Amino acid sequence: PTITATGAATATLGTTTTPQAINQAGDDVVISGTWNVNGSASPSDNWLLLNGVNGTAVLTPGNSFTIGATENTTGSSRTGTITLAVPAGSRFSANVPNQVITINQAG
Repeated sequence: PTITATGAATATLGTTTTPQAINQAGDDVVISGTWNVNGSASPSDNWLLLNGVNGTAVLTPGNSFTIGATENTTGSSRTGTITLAVPAGSRFSANVPNQVITINQAG
């Protein structure tokens, strides 16, 4: 195989469309993996689901993840956030800003 180098790549958590809309039932939306560093995705609220569970999701370069929610039975819409971050102490952590994805779920 041939390896072609084009110089150093800039470490990034990519770009993500925000806000993301989720229906009242909580159906998943896919967040495409545009990052080129390892990181994590963390929900602000326990009703937000990453890859089907409430908790932090591991981000690896090029891999996607899903954002979903529990069914919204509150009777009104709700908003939360998912924070994408590089681990503290990583050689990239000082140079790669966090990204925040706003999630709006219908009520």
